[in-house]
Amino acid sequence: MRLKTGRGSIFIATRAAMAKRLGKAPPAPAIAGYGLGCTDPQAFAARGAANKLKVRKTAAGHALSLAPAVGGVWLLR
Repeated sequence: MRLKTGRGSIFIATRAAMAKRLGKAPPAPAIAGYGLGCTDPQAFAARGAANKLKVRKTAAGHALSLAPAVGGVWLLR
């Protein structure tokens, strides 16, 4: 489900659907990830990888897994 807001959208989905899109997803209740728009997602992903964060290319963009202490994923577009 997609809820449009004044500052973006909120996606609500099953854990399986989110894991398929982001690579993994935490159990409910949780925020699985954030979508970030930037001018150069590939360069942003490279900076994340240089800082030892796991980066994956997905159909939706680059998925950058945050440190376990923070949790979640940033989806870069």
